[in-house]
Amino acid sequence: MIIPWGTDAPIYHRPWATMALMAASITAFVLLDADAADEYSLVHGDGLHPVQWITSNFIHANIMHLAGNLIFLWSFALVVEGKVGFFPFLAIYLGLGFVQCGLEQMVTLGFAEGSSFGSSAIVYGLMAMALVWAPKNELNCLWFFGFRSNLVDMSILWFAVLYIALEVIEVVFWGAAMGVTAASAVLHLSGAALGFGLGTALLKFGWVDCEGWDLYAVMKGRQGQVRDTSGVEDEDPRAGRKTSRKKAVEASASPEDRAASATRKLKGHLESGSVVEAFGVYDRSVRSVAGWTPPDAEWLALIQALLAAEDWRDGVTVMEDYLRRSPKPSARVRLRLAQVLVKEQQRPAHAIKVLDGIPEGALPENLRATASQLRRQAERMREDGVLELEGEAW
Repeated sequence: MIIPWGTDAPIYHRPWATMALMAASITAFVLLDADAADEYSLVHGDGLHPVQWITSNFIHANIMHLAGNLIFLWSFALVVEGKVGFFPFLAIYLGLGFVQCGLEQMVTLGFAEGSSFGSSAIVYGLMAMALVWAPKNELNCLWFFGFRSNLVDMSILWFAVLYIALEVIEVVFWGAAMGVTAASAVLHLSGAALGFGLGTALLKFGWVDCEGWDLYAVMKGRQGQVRDTSGVEDEDPRAGRKTSRKKAVEASASPEDRAASATRKLKGHLESGSVVEAFGVYDRSVRSVAGWTPPDAEWLALIQALLAAEDWRDGVTVMEDYLRRSPKPSARVRLRLAQVLVKEQQRPAHAIKVLDGIPEGALPENLRATASQLRRQAERMREDGVLELEGEAW
């Protein structure tokens, strides 16, 4: 069994809608008794009930059913909401559930009895959308086999192919009997089909920008290429989406144009205070625009914003990039990185290597005292047996 718990896909919007929907499912599970849960489930063979097309998605049979759906929801919703934002994601989530449940209730009108509930069809729809939009990005997964387990990174492409293939196998082998297992697999596949179609439509109509890393670009060997946005205005950093949606023409912009665009977007997000979006632009541009580095002013402003937001992981990533790639990195950034490594991430050995890289006389006297104090603290942590993964040294 493979369980996803995170992703390296760039996230341009915080997952507020995802957390709200998870909270709604938990609340329904805690507050509704068995009779009430049955009332809100999707009933088969008893006419059409549009209210159930929404409510049934928040009903779960037991704690394992709930936990499984929420864990998978978190990983794929990060990708989808991370690209489209709060209200579009809310519409996508509820829309997938509404359409899938409506079709299911129509198909089962002739059934004598039965019902269904849970958000797994929506989760499969979000997985298929993530497959279309970010196939090369990886999921952080925990796998179990017997009594053994381990952590592994797996591309969204292969994860989705694996889980969809397993559902197809269940339908093929148990479909004739149409027991609970096969029926559940059919519902999962119907959700995946809806998600795949919706993800493709939003991509093709230009309502989501995957920066040339979508499934179709990858299949055609055009990954990383951007669109020539002739007639398309720049992104509004506050809205996080294009202000005009005139038809784009596939073309590869020059590296200079892409670098200038990346810098402009980064600066806009920083000026508007959109820290998550600013880091998203930075992360995406570092990976897709060859040789791009932001001007020092924007680079340092991004570092300051991430640390002010206490986003230590991304802050460390950007500081490490800065020290590695800036022509004249500031010794103060090196000191700040060491401070975060010691106090926030408990990585003393790595912090000492960073401090070793501070040139003699590069810091004023008061900061030299801070550096000495950090070094002593890091050495005490090492003596106390703090373990850590080795990092780079600059």
